[in-house]
Amino acid sequence: MKRMVQAVIICCWFFIGVVPVVSAAEIISRITGQELVTILKEEGFAPTLDKPSVISMKIEGFKVLFFVADDHESIQAYGGFKSEKGTMSKVNEWNMTKRYSHAYLDKDGDPVIEFDLDLSGGVSKKRIIDFIKTVRFSIPIFARHVFGAD
Repeated sequence: MKRMVQAVIICCWFFIGVVPVVSAAEIISRITGQELVTILKEEGFAPTLDKPSVISMKIEGFKVLFFVADDHESIQAYGGFKSEKGTMSKVNEWNMTKRYSHAYLDKDGDPVIEFDLDLSGGVSKKRIIDFIKTVRFSIPIFARHVFGAD
């Protein structure tokens, strides 16, 4: 009986230790603008590589920029809106009630939303796609929240 319990424990340890492992080739810790363009196209967008590290595209009719950091270890999405309806109160409300982004009024008083994805340490391609989906989902909601745009 004692040996049977030991065998069960050993089997449990074995099975607990067997977990799907993402290969090193699938981990992304650096990305270029062109590589991000490829991912965006695979997700159905029509991005334009304006500079080696700057990508522009439309999301729900709104212009969005993606910036790849000089060290290629982070991505930032940026949505700026020209509107006199954007108020600090609305922007603050956004920041208090939403996650994964931050908003502010720029030097001209126009509302801006930014999203950041840190690649250092490594992420999967699925994580980058999830980041893009978060941006896609949030941009029109932010516009409606801040100044009632449709």
